[in-house]
Amino acid sequence: MTDRFLTFLKGKEARRIGRFLVVGGGLFTLDLAMFLVLVKLAKLDVWWAQTISVTIRTALGFVLHKWFTFAGDTKSDASTTAKQSVAYITQGVINIPISAAVVTACVWATGGYALVGKVMSEFVLAAWVFVLYRFVVWRPQPEPTE
Repeated sequence: MTDRFLTFLKGKEARRIGRFLVVGGGLFTLDLAMFLVLVKLAKLDVWWAQTISVTIRTALGFVLHKWFTFAGDTKSDASTTAKQSVAYITQGVINIPISAAVVTACVWATGGYALVGKVMSEFVLAAWVFVLYRFVVWRPQPEPTE
């Protein structure tokens, strides 16, 4: 068991997860700052603040995940990038309202603490998004058979 875990930590998937956490951490920081400004200063409802901040995060995330997190996993030709763009936009259209609902529920569950609710929601959403990105948007290309 320990040998398999150490092998995993040295492997491609562990590096990919590490890159996802670095990019995700940066995107989360940007998203959190926008979210808090919109909730606290602009007095926007949590739902709308989350929708706006996560939409901006999602747009920037495509570029960073495509050319850093999952770089080398797939081809970078125009056709592949177009397919990935459609898959990414589709998951965004689905996930943005889900994200807003989860954040709103977490803020409500914490008694209205926007920061705590936002951070709580990220633990729920991050794992879901990684699986979607890894196996749907940027699923590895099969090795060509000869």
